[in-house]
Amino acid sequence: SDAYAARLARRENRAAGRQVSQYRLILADLTTRALTTESRKLATAVQKSVLQAARRTRPKLPDRGVRKAIFYVLLTARVPGILAEVSFISHPQGEKALSDDNYRKALGQALARGVVQYAKSRR
Repeated sequence: SDAYAARLARRENRAAGRQVSQYRLILADLTTRALTTESRKLATAVQKSVLQAARRTRPKLPDRGVRKAIFYVLLTARVPGILAEVSFISHPQGEKALSDDNYRKALGQALARGVVQYAKSRR
């Protein structure tokens, strides 16, 4: 859910040693509003590609969809941006899959394919 993504963003932003003031969040919202639609399109293309690749190894992998949150590392981006969480090492099956070089390579290629698909859709 978006609430989960927001909690994750707060935790990650704290871990980076950065405090995001309310003022900075408002500025970030105003400056990135135009990029939101494009970022969502990029995220959707990447998520579809990664899910398809991951399901070749893990057929029952749930579709967690695309979520929205403000991450500090994306605040100053002037282009569409996403953070992709492709697996969880805290999940036994995810950890096992990530230990496989071929699985990691397939996920990396899927990330790239999703970006290329997004770029082609903009032409």
